[in-house]
Amino acid sequence: MAAKRATFVVIGGGIAGVTCAETLGYLSQSCDDVDIVLVSASTLIKAVVNHHKFGQTLESMDVAEKAADILTRRFPNITVKHGKVKRINADEKTVVLSNGSLLSYDKLCIATGATPKKLSMRGDANLELSIRDTESVAEFQGRLKTAKRVVVVGNGGIATELVYEIKSCEMVWCVKHKSISAAFFDGSAAQFFLPHLQDSKAEGKESVHKRWKYGKEPGKEIYRHRGNALGPDWANSFLLSGAKNECPIKKVKVEYEVEAQKIMTHQTFLESGSAEATSSTNAWPVYIELTNGCVYGSDVVVNATGVVPSCDILFAGKLEVLDCSEDGGLFIDTEMRTNIPDVYAAGDIVDTSLWQQSSQWFQMRLWTQAKQMGCYAAKCMFNHLADCSVPMDFCFEIFSHVTKFFGFKVVLLGLYNAQGMDPDDYVVHLRCTKGEEYVKVVMENGRMVGAVLIGDTDLEETFENLILNRLDISHIENSLLDSDIDIEDYFD
Repeated sequence: MAAKRATFVVIGGGIAGVTCAETLGYLSQSCDDVDIVLVSASTLIKAVVNHHKFGQTLESMDVAEKAADILTRRFPNITVKHGKVKRINADEKTVVLSNGSLLSYDKLCIATGATPKKLSMRGDANLELSIRDTESVAEFQGRLKTAKRVVVVGNGGIATELVYEIKSCEMVWCVKHKSISAAFFDGSAAQFFLPHLQDSKAEGKESVHKRWKYGKEPGKEIYRHRGNALGPDWANSFLLSGAKNECPIKKVKVEYEVEAQKIMTHQTFLESGSAEATSSTNAWPVYIELTNGCVYGSDVVVNATGVVPSCDILFAGKLEVLDCSEDGGLFIDTEMRTNIPDVYAAGDIVDTSLWQQSSQWFQMRLWTQAKQMGCYAAKCMFNHLADCSVPMDFCFEIFSHVTKFFGFKVVLLGLYNAQGMDPDDYVVHLRCTKGEEYVKVVMENGRMVGAVLIGDTDLEETFENLILNRLDISHIENSLLDSDIDIEDYFD
């Protein structure tokens, strides 16, 4: 079969792949001889909509599933092929799809994303439901309609969103840390959110701002690799309501410092001979045993423990091995190239640990970074055709992420949890108004290096600039979060 020739082939219909193809289309608008092929396993692709940039790196956006012709209508030189990649021949620069189609490329980008981790336990893994894409959410929505109890295992973004969004249902939230949402927040920020577990609105507000300063964060952990979500506010598109419609107030129980140990059917549970099995009067479809010995019956067990890179592509020819990290992430250089010539990678599939990166940036597998990497990979691929190098994109100067949890706007900047820092080298300033806002800044030698902003604080642009410019603000550090001072006007 004759191969369809393309200047650029991009594998993956997610945020990274679509952004890469879209950027290549934009860059090649004046080039008559540049063809782009996007390979997507689904007939729908992930598209960024309602994009708004409000800082040097800060941006908000929605992610929607769209028909592939949203790309082909805008860029006539883009073709979308539906199918899975069966094999790549790096020597011949060809890609074989599962339907037999053959593509040839000058530059190839792998953006196949990540897949959910499996719960580490004995038992039937098919009893767990992983929330990853629109199809899995729709399946969960259907099962939730008749559910009286749901067990959520995980402590990242999807778990946090699910616990907040699910209504009319008893929930058990199993987290392996000492506080909720530890993939993003330390214990103090988690305390701010706790009143919102049982209801979508906290009871009452405090009229005064509490302010603290401390030097060491107890139980500090570094999260450099986490799972990405479906996209911002994904749960708003689904009605996530259980069977207890007569009881609109939900009930959430949190099991701290536990992991899933075993998952069982009702029959297996009865045969286990445990005290819970002997005394149980309810017959649940699935049971989960935790490492603290507790056993919960449930209608659904949701696995939201994160993702691992999805790279099951087989290479043929002399160059058969992609350099990978322990979890399967593809090592890339600072211009998004893998160890195989003319093969690039972007998004959740990559591992950036080989980068000489900015001290204020680190990798997390989030939709924001997938978009940024897809765009930067396209710039690198396009410029490398003309043997031109590409400077590192400015978005990698500082970690920035905008999302929403428990109904609050959340902005994370720089080393917001003092990632990788010695506890003796920094102090943390906090300001909190119950049910309204939470502001945390990480200071090192009089300079701001990270921030967490929860609520409508209007401080994100100012704090982003302070971190990027490394401005010495030691003279006002102790009054930086004073609610009577307009910090924005101070630095204008």
